[in-house]
Amino acid sequence: MKFTALTVGLLSVSPAFAAEIYDCTFSPTSNLVTTLSMDVPFTGTLIGNYDATTMPTGTRTIPGLFGGSGNNPIPYTASFGVDGGTNSTPAGAFQFSFEHVGKQAAGAISGLAIDVLDGSVGSADLALTINYSTFHTVAPNSIYPGGIPITLPFGTANVTVLTLVQSGPAPVMLTMAKGGGYTFTAAVPVLMTMSADAAGQVLDVPPTPGILPLTGSLSFKGGLVTLVATTSQESSGTQPSTAPPFVDQPIAMPTVLPAGGTANLLMSGQVTEVTSSQSTNGTLYASGTQIIVCPEDLNHDGIVDAEDLSILLNGWNTASADIDGDGTSNAQDLAALLNAWGAC
Repeated sequence: MKFTALTVGLLSVSPAFAAEIYDCTFSPTSNLVTTLSMDVPFTGTLIGNYDATTMPTGTRTIPGLFGGSGNNPIPYTASFGVDGGTNSTPAGAFQFSFEHVGKQAAGAISGLAIDVLDGSVGSADLALTINYSTFHTVAPNSIYPGGIPITLPFGTANVTVLTLVQSGPAPVMLTMAKGGGYTFTAAVPVLMTMSADAAGQVLDVPPTPGILPLTGSLSFKGGLVTLVATTSQESSGTQPSTAPPFVDQPIAMPTVLPAGGTANLLMSGQVTEVTSSQSTNGTLYASGTQIIVCPEDLNHDGIVDAEDLSILLNGWNTASADIDGDGTSNAQDLAALLNAWGAC
């Protein structure tokens, strides 16, 4: 999965031109261990796999304890439970801005986007808890009393997508370290997105808000920055499901009265919502190259153009678009911007 870093949001405590901006990517030495949990409630019907032509010896389902005929749908409520985790090498990118404010250093992270799996597949155990109306089966003959939830192992779910994408500003607190460089802390607001393939049913978890805390060190050499950060993050939430209905999924239902047999049923239904929780722990290694910008490029897109002129005019007589460092945006800044028109 590829990500494009968003335009960096610089701190407002000093003129924007004073900041150094670095495009950063994560190193393959990074590692994240993630635990996952999903609860997916749904409703629908169960019916035997009997078919007069293709499966004449299949199971038939009949409402009630005794009597009746045919092969009838039985209403149910149920929930998938997904529990598992991943141990992966993440990929992704972000931008890091750095500037001196007097004797103090300040920074910010923006555009952070992490593909936690980076092409690998996580795994999780899937269990089905189901509650149904009273019914009985033929082939095998068994009674299923209603109102008694039953939990069944349901194979393995494959976690195919797990991403963390920054959703808001993230200032970085910097402290000069002995021997050079800095230690830092940051709390990056993120949206977590997850997708799992459970028994042929794709379960997409809508973006769930969370915080990605980062603590570590960084150092500069020439036009390069190197960052090492540890993280411990959790997020959870419940979202409505947009998954389409599923039809005739095979399910081997253990018999109840008597026990010891298996009824071969088909399950159809509709997922109503998805509740998910996730925790991530690990170490991230990243390096970045400084982006060369010019003071007149007020939006830092590499070119001085009408967008920068608009920023200057909107900040006229304020310090917000000061180019020459005299504390206000005025005719001198306008002249500087027009003289630098074009690519930096």
